[in-house]
Amino acid sequence: MQTNAYDAMTDQLINNLERQLTNIFSKSMSWDEIDGFFTAIHSSPYRVPMDEVLSEVFGEHFTSDKVDADYMPILAPIFELWNNIGDRLSTDDIFLPCLTGSDEACHRWALGFFQGTNYFNDEWHAFLDRDDAGAVVPLFAFKHEFDKDISLRPYKEKPISHEQRNKLLQYLSVAVTQIYQHFEPQRKLNALKEQKSQVISRDEPKIGRNDPCYCGSGKKYKKCCLNSG
Repeated sequence: MQTNAYDAMTDQLINNLERQLTNIFSKSMSWDEIDGFFTAIHSSPYRVPMDEVLSEVFGEHFTSDKVDADYMPILAPIFELWNNIGDRLSTDDIFLPCLTGSDEACHRWALGFFQGTNYFNDEWHAFLDRDDAGAVVPLFAFKHEFDKDISLRPYKEKPISHEQRNKLLQYLSVAVTQIYQHFEPQRKLNALKEQKSQVISRDEPKIGRNDPCYCGSGKKYKKCCLNSG
């Protein structure tokens, strides 16, 4: 029997990472938030630099060029989760969030997902305005499950029942797949543009410090624009 990408995320890996996040990084996202956040980033029409992604995960004080020893044991499973979500979205027939067993897991997952949509806020709201965007209802249902404003909750009781949660999760998998596929053409186009831009940048000759400045001033580069910053 062939396993899918979801099967690669074992309960042991999930529990270990959640425990490390809780014990070491008080301001980091929870596992469930990270899974939702990464899902949104992978679905984005734009590439988001990994250092920005990790800064969101661990908090604003994280810098990729100065990785503290405390981060080292946790970065490997974080990257494994990142790659796993990409595989789930691109290859699995059904997307399933990779959640802990907490009653608030789906709520936290949705909070992470909506944080990820901030990277493509305009495109996201344009998507919500579509007539066929009704499938995203479970995202908002989980987001507002514990809302202080009872009118925003999907159900009056909290937490919602096991049966209701499973049904919403089924709809959630459909919603995420729809979102990912909707932005796929734009995502591929933007990736191609970025790749071409990098090729052009590498092909441009570098200006030496003693070469004439490119601005046409007649001065040496080091005496002109190089020194202007």
